[in-house]
This record gives sequence, structure tokens and C-alpha cells, in this order.
Amino acid sequence: VFVHGSWASRVSARLAAAGMRRDSIETALRRNDLCAVDAYARAPGGADAPALDFRPLPGRPDDLRPLELSPGNVAFVRRDAEPSATCLREAQSDRFGTLELEPLLWQAPPRPERDVIVARDMGPEHNRRVLALLPGRTPYLLVAGVDASAPVLMDYAEGLTRLWGWAGGG
Repeated sequence: VFVHGSWASRVSARLAAAGMRRDSIETALRRNDLCAVDAYARAPGGADAPALDFRPLPGRPDDLRPLELSPGNVAFVRRDAEPSATCLREAQSDRFGTLELEPLLWQAPPRPERDVIVARDMGPEHNRRVLALLPGRTPYLLVAGVDASAPVLMDYAEGLTRLWGWAGGG
């Protein structure tokens, strides 16, 4: 079961998986354009990774502005930059709401006798790699319910189409 959390949580998960400390992740998200942090998280330490501001200062820099990238989904971006297609796709996937993985695992922890694996939805491309490690499994996508109703467990391809606009990756 893939759980669709917010774009910022997907970026945070990528940074944590690369070994970044939580305080540095929080600073990166507070002090930088979310699109830049996303690009950095996709290529940490790589030649293509943008430089980020990791100074542990309070507040946000003046060159960041709030921008509603999809309904109810506000990110801080540079005043002089337009979000890339990758950024817009990530933001758009959150347009129906998000569910965070951590509270879900705390409220309903996995039970060893159950044959269910719960993972963070990181988008079709990344999810495809996870599915390749679990041949023969039936994937599902857990998404926020309509009008704050209970979460909905969806067929994986249907869920990808709804959130990401593409049914591939399975």
C-alpha cells in the first residue's frame, strides 16, 4: 500500500534517505525554494544539485514568496523564478489532499502476521522500483478522502492516474 503524503514530506524522505540530519532538512525547507530543495534531494551532492542555504537562521529569506501551486498547496519559491515542470507535477499530485505515513504507522502499526507492506508514494517512477522488489504483490494507493472523509484505498493504476495523471509505473 503506497501512502500519498505531501510534496515537502517526499522531499524530506529523499533527504533523510541520503543521510541528511532532520535539523538540516528543516533548515533547507525553511530557507530555500522548495523546487531547489527537491532538485537537490534528487541529486544530493551531485554536480547537478543546486546550492542551498543551510544557515541556521530564523525565518525565511526575503527572496522567497508563498505560491499556491495547486488548490490549498502553498510552497515557498523564489520571487524571480517560475516552478519547473517537475515541481508543478509534484505540487499537482497533492491537489486532492495528503496523508502522512508516520501518523498512519503510529495509529495502525504493521502486524507481523499480516502480509501487507506500507510505503510512501514517491511518484510513479520511484514506485516502479519498489514494486520490482516485490513481484507478485497487488499494489494499492491510499489517498485522502473527498471533503476530509476517511482515506480511500484505491486500485494502484486508478490512484496513479488520479494523483499523478499517469497510470504507468506498475
